Amino acid sequence: MEIHVLAIDDESVHSLLINKILNRIRHVKVTSCGDAFEGYAALCALDNVDVVVVDYNMPYVDGLAFLRKLRSHDRFKSTAAVLISGDERAQEKVSGFERMEALHKPFKPDALVEAVERLAASNNV
Repeated sequence: MEIHVLAIDDESVHSLLINKILNRIRHVKVTSCGDAFEGYAALCALDNVDVVVVDYNMPYVDGLAFLRKLRSHDRFKSTAAVLISGDERAQEKVSGFERMEALHKPFKPDALVEAVERLAASNNV
């Protein structure tokens, strides 16, 4: 089973790092976007995104606001997501959301891989 991840981060270095980490896994395909608007357009255009990985601190629309707006649409109500944040309280930000996890920067590469695989597996439950 291939896992399709949509990675949204305005910093190209972080986006490259996310891609490098996730592309170590043979069954993961990553589509990258530079901001929330580009990410939303990509989600609407793609039919098979399993997990969204989004940075919290982005210009215009932060990652959490993006995820809240995303979840308000029926099509994306159950979209699995990982919020990446430099805030130590990252997990608190996503508490109450189903199929959403948070990682605090800096995170271990395996933590991202495990979160994506766990959330993608929950798509098939």
